[in-house]
Amino acid sequence: NIMKPGIYILNAARGALIDEKVLEKGLISGKVAGAWLDTFQDEPYKGKLSDFEQVILTPHIGSYTIEGRKKMELDSINNLLDGLGLTSK
Repeated sequence: NIMKPGIYILNAARGALIDEKVLEKGLISGKVAGAWLDTFQDEPYKGKLSDFEQVILTPHIGSYTIEGRKKMELDSINNLLDGLGLTSK
């Protein structure tokens, strides 16, 4: 086992990074002290992790900051312009 007991798992990247069944077993055994997940293998999430008090589940809102949204919007516009051949790249 690589991880020490009592770890916290945080995932705001991709749902497939976390095996939810393994996480559930870790929570039951105490190896995992808690978790925050903002993304899931299947959305909307309807699994057993919501039964654990030490688990926080959010509806894929990790990017909902002003800075994050502005960057996403600018990237989208730039990708569109690139795709249309309207940039000087």
